[in-house]
Amino acid sequence: MGYGVVLGKTFAVGDITPERQSLVTMANEVARRLLSSVKAGMRSWELTTLIENFLRSSGFKGVQGLAAHNHERWDIQGPKTINLWPTAAQRDDTLNDITFQEGEVYTFEVWLTSDNHPEPREASEMETTLYQYLGSRTNLDLTTLPSAEADVAKYCDAQFASFPFNVREVGIEVGPATWRKLQERGSLGIYPPFVVKSKGASVAQCVASFVVTANGTVCLSNEILH
Repeated sequence: MGYGVVLGKTFAVGDITPERQSLVTMANEVARRLLSSVKAGMRSWELTTLIENFLRSSGFKGVQGLAAHNHERWDIQGPKTINLWPTAAQRDDTLNDITFQEGEVYTFEVWLTSDNHPEPREASEMETTLYQYLGSRTNLDLTTLPSAEADVAKYCDAQFASFPFNVREVGIEVGPATWRKLQERGSLGIYPPFVVKSKGASVAQCVASFVVTANGTVCLSNEILH
């Protein structure tokens, strides 16, 4: 109980070119290969190499630097990461070469693009903002807060834990000043969405959560992959 799952997939709107169709198909196929390859005892760089070799002749590239995480109770950003297309710095960090263990829950993020130099950037132009309550991570002492801020902090902790949320999901009245104060205290963070830097490039995404078993995985969140 308390293990969140993440789902992401691509819907094409408008003309479907052969390249875009191939891109979406390949993203889903990479995801299937991930699920069929992971098993307890496997190391993450083994997975990275497997996917790199598979994609080499496809003409598509993975977006570098986007790390997915293991899940802990009420937290989708655990300390272990999966870097499918790591940057040089990520590759050099031995902490990123994790070992998958039975019973762990993870999310993977497959981001494929037709861009020859794919890099991610934060999507600052989004019309809405996703927040993340960080009070439990920062050991926020609610007794030190004004009552309005303390009430909102308690609500966010009980309702969302550390899962991302939009203010439209909040069932109590909260003024802009209260959100701002909680951000200034470091107890409320922005959960940034990412896009690729090249605005003209086609991108396909397939994101899913899974649990590691002794002999493989069980997909938890994406019906495309079943």
